[in-house]
Amino acid sequence: MPYNSHKLNSSHSHIIGRIDPITGDSVKENDSVVFCAVCKSCFLEESWMYMNEQHCEQSFTIDSVPILPSKLVAKNRTNELIYELSNNDFAGYLAFFSALVSFGIIFPNMTDILYDLTMPFVSVASVFIGFVVFHFASTSEFKNILGKHKDDIRLFRNRIELELLDFYFQDITQIKFQRQYSLHNPSSSSSILIYFKDGDFMKKELKIRSAKETQNFLIGLEKISHLVEIFFYSENRDEYQFMLNLEANSNGNIQLGEPRKLFY
Repeated sequence: MPYNSHKLNSSHSHIIGRIDPITGDSVKENDSVVFCAVCKSCFLEESWMYMNEQHCEQSFTIDSVPILPSKLVAKNRTNELIYELSNNDFAGYLAFFSALVSFGIIFPNMTDILYDLTMPFVSVASVFIGFVVFHFASTSEFKNILGKHKDDIRLFRNRIELELLDFYFQDITQIKFQRQYSLHNPSSSSSILIYFKDGDFMKKELKIRSAKETQNFLIGLEKISHLVEIFFYSENRDEYQFMLNLEANSNGNIQLGEPRKLFY
């Protein structure tokens, strides 16, 4: 059966930038693409031929490039950021370095103050300066100056950005968050797994340091659960209870795995 191939142009901005599930390449202007009629996934034409012109156990394709109902919807879906999980190591290093420099500058110039008062004052002042620097370095404005980092994760209305690549929800079957504990190592391990409609998947370890940061990330995943199935699993007692509350109050598709053992 002949398939429908479409050459992309500047009017297909909502398609340009998608990731071909087979090659992992980003779809660009002037590329020829094919859309599966069942799941609406976008493939480069050579990928469609590589799959013997079949996907979802059938060979039908869409005869026109899918369009968005309006430019406003397209803009909102593309640009609206739901949650951002950014690597904060640089902010921590910068704050620590600032505190050390502050201590080294302030302490030698305080010879007129009684010695027993100098150390506590300088220590508190250095810690305060380090805190201010950390707060500034953690802002989105400062992070934009540094640019994107490979460890950053961004949730948008229609996609998830992971390892500097965009993965659209229409190409994803499930996103799974899990926190596990090792019997040999008391520290926990958090990760996110993405399962694609073509049968492939990817896993990424998460650098989540606080309970609040975790909860905000889970809330972000809940907000997209009407577009893609979300699976939660955690062996942390408080986190598991939070997941139960999210599931009970969500209108989306959330699955919750029962942990083998709960830890505090």
